[in-house]
Amino acid sequence: YYGALGRVSKTFSVGQVAGLSNVVSVSAGRGVSTVVKKDGTVWVWGSNFQGQFGNGDRTNAPVQGGLSNEVETFPQQVAGIRNAVSVTSGIMGRHTIVLLKDGTLRGWGNTDWGQLGAGASATFQLTPVIPKITGVKAVFAVYNNSYAIKNDNTFWAW
Repeated sequence: YYGALGRVSKTFSVGQVAGLSNVVSVSAGRGVSTVVKKDGTVWVWGSNFQGQFGNGDRTNAPVQGGLSNEVETFPQQVAGIRNAVSVTSGIMGRHTIVLLKDGTLRGWGNTDWGQLGAGASATFQLTPVIPKITGVKAVFAVYNNSYAIKNDNTFWAW
């Protein structure tokens, strides 16, 4: 679905996503996949309809293998994200939130219900923003909501 498997083949089988190794966290939503690599970088592929690539637009990436009639995309790095430890994009994959080593978050994608927690007024945040919460040790996104557990074990939702 929209290239979320990261390969041109339409067969439904187990297979490695080319070019990705040292992956420590993965999140998959409707038509989009996102991973954090051991070096703290974030990589995404699949559909960019909700701005899930964090690259400044909502168009899909170049197609893998040059198949112009396909929406198959290859993994690409989200610019400006370093020191990530985990990623969440929820069931629908409408927005993405990344937890950084320092306990801060970065988010991008659809924010029509404020699910990025950054006070963004646009429906789509096409580049990473900083949600207004710090001291986070775990984060989870689902549908139009985001949740965090802070270092003091308090539970936050937005």
